[in-house]
This record gives sequence, C-alpha cells and structure tokens, in this order.
Amino acid sequence: MRTLFLEFQAFGPYKHKQTLDFTELGEESLFLITGPTGAGKTTIFDAICFSLYGKASGTDRDHDTLRSDFSSHDTDTFVRFTFSVGDETYRVLRKPKQWIPKLRGEGLKEEPATAVLETCIDGAFVVTESKINEVNDKIKRVLGLDYDQFLKMIMIPQGEFRRLISENSQEREQILQKLFQTAKYAELQDYFKDKAKEQAQQLADLQQRLQFEWQRIPWDSEVEVDQLTTTQLIERLETKMRETKQHIQHNETKQTELKQSMDQKNRALQHQTHLLEAFSDYETKQQELAVLLEKEPEITKKRQTLEAAEKAATLDYYYQDYQSRKQEVQNKSTERDTVLKKVANVTQAFHEQQAEFDRLHKQVDTFDSVKDDLKAAKQQREDWLTYEKKTDSLIEQGNHLRTLTETYEEKQATLSTLATAIKEKEVILNARHEMEASYLKVLNEQEKQETVLKKLSEAKTATQTLAQLRKTYKDEQTQLQSFETAVEKAKQKETETDKRWRDGYANRLKEALSSGEPCPVCGSKEHPGARHTQVALVSDAVLQAAKTDREQKEQALRQKQAELAELKLKGTYQREKVDGLLKDVSKDNASTSDVSALQEWIDEREAQLTDVKKEVKHYEEQKRRLSELGTTLEKETKQYSNLEAELNALMDTIVKEKETVQKLETECELLKQRLPIAEMTFRQFEAQFKDKQTKLKTFEIEYEQADKKRRQLETDKQTLETELNSLTRYLTELREKETDRQAAFQQQLIDSAFHSEADFLTARQPADVRETLKREIQTFDEARQTLAVHINTLTDRINDQEKPDIAPLKAELSVLDERYNTLVKETTRLEELFELMAQVRKKVNQQLDTIKQAEQQYQTIKKLADLSRGENHLKLSFERFVLSSFLDDILVKANQRLVELTDYRYQLRRSHEIAKRGAQSGLDLEVIDHHTSKVRSVKTLSGGEGFKASLSLALGMADVVQAYSGGIQLDTLFIDEGFGTLDDISLEQAINTLKGLSQKNRILGIISHVPQLKEEIYAKLDITTSPNGSDAAFSF
Repeated sequence: MRTLFLEFQAFGPYKHKQTLDFTELGEESLFLITGPTGAGKTTIFDAICFSLYGKASGTDRDHDTLRSDFSSHDTDTFVRFTFSVGDETYRVLRKPKQWIPKLRGEGLKEEPATAVLETCIDGAFVVTESKINEVNDKIKRVLGLDYDQFLKMIMIPQGEFRRLISENSQEREQILQKLFQTAKYAELQDYFKDKAKEQAQQLADLQQRLQFEWQRIPWDSEVEVDQLTTTQLIERLETKMRETKQHIQHNETKQTELKQSMDQKNRALQHQTHLLEAFSDYETKQQELAVLLEKEPEITKKRQTLEAAEKAATLDYYYQDYQSRKQEVQNKSTERDTVLKKVANVTQAFHEQQAEFDRLHKQVDTFDSVKDDLKAAKQQREDWLTYEKKTDSLIEQGNHLRTLTETYEEKQATLSTLATAIKEKEVILNARHEMEASYLKVLNEQEKQETVLKKLSEAKTATQTLAQLRKTYKDEQTQLQSFETAVEKAKQKETETDKRWRDGYANRLKEALSSGEPCPVCGSKEHPGARHTQVALVSDAVLQAAKTDREQKEQALRQKQAELAELKLKGTYQREKVDGLLKDVSKDNASTSDVSALQEWIDEREAQLTDVKKEVKHYEEQKRRLSELGTTLEKETKQYSNLEAELNALMDTIVKEKETVQKLETECELLKQRLPIAEMTFRQFEAQFKDKQTKLKTFEIEYEQADKKRRQLETDKQTLETELNSLTRYLTELREKETDRQAAFQQQLIDSAFHSEADFLTARQPADVRETLKREIQTFDEARQTLAVHINTLTDRINDQEKPDIAPLKAELSVLDERYNTLVKETTRLEELFELMAQVRKKVNQQLDTIKQAEQQYQTIKKLADLSRGENHLKLSFERFVLSSFLDDILVKANQRLVELTDYRYQLRRSHEIAKRGAQSGLDLEVIDHHTSKVRSVKTLSGGEGFKASLSLALGMADVVQAYSGGIQLDTLFIDEGFGTLDDISLEQAINTLKGLSQKNRILGIISHVPQLKEEIYAKLDITTSPNGSDAAFSF
C-alpha cells in the first residue's frame, strides 16, 4: 500500500478542511511530523486508520469521539483517503456518527456512520462499495491485512515500541496470534480437548446406560445389582429367563383346559337365551297388536275424510277459475275509482293555476321599466365601487408603511446590541488555547491514574483468587491422604481374600485325597502331612469384588492426584499473574500479596483519581462553556450579517411603499370627481341597487314557474281522462267473463252430488293433508299385517316348551371366565417379563461391545489432546509450536538490522528453556551480548538499547507478515515514537536505518520532538495550532 492523498474536515483538533498531497514528497519519502503537544500529530494516523477500518490508531481513542469540538453542527465531519496497491488506485470516504441540523424545523438529528469505496478506472473514480461492512471486507482483501495487522505493520502508535520486547510470553502470544491468525491451531487444540472430554462423558454415559439396563429387570429382593459383576449378572439373567419360560408353558396348558369347559357352557347358554328371547318377543307383539286395534275407529273416520277430499279435488280447477275472475273484477273496479278521483283533483288544480298565471301576466309591463332603471345605475355603481377599493388600499398601504418604519428602527437597535456582544465574546475566546493545554495535561493524568487503579483492582481480584486456590489445594491434599488410606485398605483386603480363597481350595483338595491315590498336584500316593481343617470357602465372585474395589479406589486416587496437579498449576499461573500486575504498577510493591494492603492502596489511588476527575470535570465544564460561547459567537456573527442585509432590504421596501401611497392618493382624487352628487352614501346606493335586482329576479322566476306548472297540469288532465275511458271498457268485459265462470262451477257442483258450495268447501282439503291421511292409513294397515305374521311365527317356535331360567348357568360361566382372565393376565405378565429380559440381554451384549470400542477411542484422543495442549517434555502446545516458527523468522529479519544499530553487539533469539511449574514455553525472548558472550533477558536492556531492539523487531515483523500475506508490498510506514532515549551515535544509526528503508521506495513518516531529527530530515509535515483549531501542511 502506498499513501497518495489524505483529506479530512472537523476531525480531532482540525476544524477546517485539510488536504495532504503525499505525492509532493517526490524523492523525499522520509518525512517528519512535528508540532506542539496536543496539536494533532497522531490524529494524522487516526484519520488514515479510521478511513480504512472505521477505528482510530490507538486503543484509547473512541471513533465516536473523533469529531472536532471546534466545529459547528453545520460542518460535516469526514475523512477521504486515496492510496494505491500495485497498479490499482482506490479512494475511500468515511464519515463517523454525528449530529447535524434537521432539514425541517429546529434541533438536531443523528446521522449514522457511512463509508464509500471508489476504484480508479480509466482515470475516473467509480463507486464499487457503499455499505460499511462491504467496504471493510473489500479493504481487508485489497490490503491483505486486518486492523490489528495494519497497526503492527504500517502504523506503530505511541508506547507500542517497548511493548514489542517487554511483553511477557502470554502477551506476545496474543500479538502473534492476531498477526498470523493462528486461531485455527488453537481451535484444533480445543477440538481435541473437547473431543476427549466428550469421549469421556460418552464412556460414562455408556456405563450409566448399561447400569440402567440391569435396573430394568425386577430382580429378587436378595439380588444386589451394584455388588455383582457383569458375568454374574448375565448368569443370573439366564437362570431367571429359563424359570420364566417354564411358568409360561405351565399356564398355557391350564388356559387350554379352561377354554374347552367355557365353550361347552357357552353353547348351552346360547340355546336357552334364544328360547327366552322368543317368549319375550311373543308377549311384546301381543301387547303391540292390542294397542294398534284401539286406533281402528279413528282410522275409519280418516278413510271417510280422505274419500270426500279426493272427490272435492276434481272440482278445484273450476272453483279456482271462478274466484280468479271475481278477484280481477274487484281489482279493476278499485283502480277505476282511483283514476276518477285523480281526474277531479287535477281539473281543480288546473283552474287554480290558470288564475295565478293571469295575475302575474298583468305585472310584466311594470318590471320592464325596473329593468331599464337598473341598466342606467350599473355604470355609476362600478365607478363608486372602484373609488371605495382605492380608498381602502390607501389606508392599508399607509398602515403598512408605518409598520415597516417601526420595524426598521427596532432592527437598528438590535444590530447595535449584537455588535457589543460579539466584541465581548471574542475577548473571552482568545484565552481558550491556554485552558485547553491545561485540560490535556489533567486528562493525561486521569488516564494514568485509571490505568493504575484498574491494574490494582485486577491484582486484588487475582490475589483473592490465589488465596482461594491455596485453601482449596490444602483441602485437596487432606482428601488425597484419605484416598491413599482407602487404597491401602483395599489392597490389604484383596490380599486377605486371595489367601482365604487359596486356603479354601487347598482344604477341598485335602478332603478329596485318599490313601494310595496320587495327588493331582505333586503325584505322590503318600499323604503324611494332610490334615483336615474347617475353612470357609471364598467364592470367585467375592475375590473378584475385592479386586474391583481395589482397582476403583486406585483409579479414584489417580484422578485426585491429577486434580491436585492441575490445581497446583492454576495456583502457579495465578501467582505469576499477581506478580506481573503488581510489577506493572510499581516496582516497590511488586511483592505485595496482602489483600488489605492492596485495598488501602486502591483507596488511596481512588482518592487521587477523584481529585483529578474533579479537575477534569472543571476543565470540561469550561471547555463546554467556551464551545457553547464559540457556537453562540458564530451564530451572532451570522445573525449580525443577516440583520445588516435585512436593514438594507427593508429601507428599499420603505422607499417603494412611499411611492405606492402617493400614487394611490392621486388616483382617489380623480375618481372622487367622477362620482354622482347625491345625499345617500355608497352603502345606501348599493343596498337600493341590490334590492331592485332581487325583486326583478324573483318576479322572473315566479312567472316562469307558474307558466310551466299550468302547462304540466293541462297535460296531466288529458292523460288521466284517456286512462279512465280505457278502464271503463275493460271492466265491462271482465264482468261478463265472471258470470260465465260462475255458471260453469255451479254445474260441476250439481254433477258431483255436492248439495251446496258450503259442502264443497267443507270437504275440500290441501294436497299435503290428503297425502298425510293416505300415509297414516297405509302405515296402520301394514303394521297390523306385520304383527299378525310375527305372532304366528313365534307361536310355532315356543309351542310345547317351558320358559327357561339362565341365571345358574351364567354364574358358572362367570366363575370360569374370572379364573381364565386371571391366568391370561399372569401369562401375559410372564411373557412381557421374558421379552424384557431378552431385550436387556441383547442390549447388554451390544453395550459391552460399544464400551470396549469407546475406551480404545478415548485413550487415543486423550493422548492427542494432552500432546496438543503442551503436556509434553517441551511444555509446548501445538499453536505455540507454530507461533515459535513465525517468531524465528521474525528474529532472523530483526537481527539483520539490530546488529547494524548496535555495532554487532546484540542479537535477539528465542529462549529454548523449558518453563517451570507447568507454564507454557516457546515464546520468551533473550538477547545475546557479544561483548560479554552471555545470554540475558531482553528486559535488562536500557531505554536506548530497548528502542533499537523494538525498532528492529517491528521492522522484521513487517517483513515477515508481508511475506506471509501473499507478497503484499507495504510501501508506507508510520512511527509515533520520540527517539528521545537514544544518544547521538544511536540516533544517527537509527536515522540511517530509516533512510535505508525509505530508499526502497517506501513512504516513512515519523513523529518526534528530537532537534537532530528536524535537522536530518528535510521534508516535514508541520502542525500549527490556533484558537480556531489546528492546521497541517508540508514544508521542505
């Protein structure tokens, strides 16, 4: 990466827009960044780092606070950085989160952070990414470096030089992890560790599941599963399965015998039950027949009603036709009467409307003369109306002119007041620079106090943890003794049990010996020493149990010893952590381990920090007030300019308004001369004119409406008279048809033997009623016939037989059924038990095979986990092994420069000493002093020597990371360090080394206050300060 251009505005102490063209350096690629303390030298680094990664270059600077305190809310904060990588040129624009004025209304709104990346294509920049995450990812891919690598390789902030060599092994490991991204190796270590833990848990789960399978079997009360071996449990299970199978076969034989007896009884019960049902059905059908015969008179009456209704249904057509014609005559007669009334009403209304029209027609001549008068008065009204409007405008313009004059005088007074206030604020703001210098000094002190207090708190917590670890270690040691005692007792018990087992079998052998027969052990036929004694025989199971108990206790002891070793390792690490924290705070208190002493020290530091915070708060309050004063001054200055412009514009408006008033006065005087001389006012004239207009309009409307209504009534009268004549003729025809239909209906009554129309109407029934009567009669007949058939059939069936009693037979069957069900339940229970035992036996065999495989896998993965975590003779983990290889490459590059800077006196190397007390090895640094031919710690180097070693290590680190990052060319390097610890010779050597780097086409920027550097380095980036912020520019 090569730096080309940098632009930023309202960023840090820079209020105004700054543009830095690095191409102006030309051949002078080594330049010095110089300026007073707090001017913003490091801010140049912050701007570059923020543009690329959205973060500042230092860990103690928050990117949300990078906006300049000097700038107003109207000024936009941004950083635009142009750089090249190889043949490609890029430009990135980034803005932090900031508050800006609202587009509408008053107040501020929060604008989110933004980022845009452009690529130069054919000489023009084209936007390629516009989202923050996409911009960040693209820049990482282009540079080949993430944020942490960038800081280590291209920007080395203040305080980072000494850290490169003074950090302890653990901190150096964290740096190298970030630089070379070796998290995957640590993940592999964790994978093996987690896998081993997972495998151990899986093995324990398998053992637990095996125990669960044994617990599923309902053993006899005297069987204790926990006290028996797996082999003994399998033998017990086989015996129990054989016994259960025999019980099942015995029960099945009894079930067959009971089933045959129950079938015989069921057949007899079925026959008697059918006969009893026949007797019951016969009695029920007889009762149903008696009930049905009681309804026969009612059915006879319904038959007669249905017969009359069927005969009346044949006359229904003639009756309906006659009634329809009769209804038509009634309807048309009513309609004719209604039209006759309408004709009378319309005729009367027509005569009344004709009279009203004649009355209005007589007034036509009178209103014609009114129309002529209105025409003449219309012109006079228009002149008078124009005069009134001009007069009103004259009054309004006069009032407006007076208002403008008063406003002008008020604004003049405000302008004078603003001028005085601006002068006062400018005097106060001139002292702002001195206050900010004091503020920065106190703020630095606060940061130092907070850092010390934080480390003291961490030291206190670590000391408490250490004390707890020591207490736990002592408790575990006590428990370890009890475990060792238990192992000794288990061994003694196993030895005694083994002796009793051997004695028992020896006694058995003695009892089996007979005189003259050879001994199965020695072959002798004489047994002079054989004596019979009473010795209790110890079984193999008891001997195996004693052996298992001893093995379990030894395993528990080994586990406890491992836990104690791990606890000791934790305590050692915690002790080192406490020592390291206290050493960072103060060398005099490096050995302090008393929590109460640490607390007193913390209280003292907190009191000092409280005082410093009060000073910071005081200066921040002053700074806030000055900032508000500056904002107010800026607003008042802007307000003064705006008010001045408003006064000039207002004066122009007043001059124009005066000219308008004079013109209106002249026009009103001319119009007044043309008005008619009359005693009435314009309002009276206007009222009289409108009254005549209203009366004329009302008359014209009334006349037109009266004529229209008269003609409409005449038309309605003629229409109704025509309709009346048509209805009269149609009514006569309908009455003739009614008479014909009546005669036809009377003839049908006579032919059907109905005596009168009333008899016909009585017999007449609706179709649904007739249908209901038919269904009721048919249902009655069918039910009577069906009952007769059933009764005859049942009579033949029960003839010559007695009604049976089935209760005794049911009782016998109930007893048999209960015995059978009990036996079935018992058999089912035994079969389920047998199936359960078969399943357990199968699963136990599977579990034993699985446990054997799991144990083998666990031993393999545990060895890998221990090896990768550094549990080896080198005390070197897998990740540290990889990191040590990278560190060796870095040291090769670093020593190439260090020997030049130190006249071949010093050379860095990685320590090969194995760490003590369980700590990790491989990343500690040592320095070889060729003057003394001794190796010592890098922490023993003086300030200047340490700076040389740090500079060499940083440059070597940049070379190695560049090589491991795909050959990326790092053409830019910034160093934020003072070089103040070097003597003249060392300083000259450092300058020569840096110049050597710049001769390799690298841009190298250095922050320093050393005068010799200002003389040696020709190109400078000067930072100047003022009450309005800082400014930056190159000088040569």
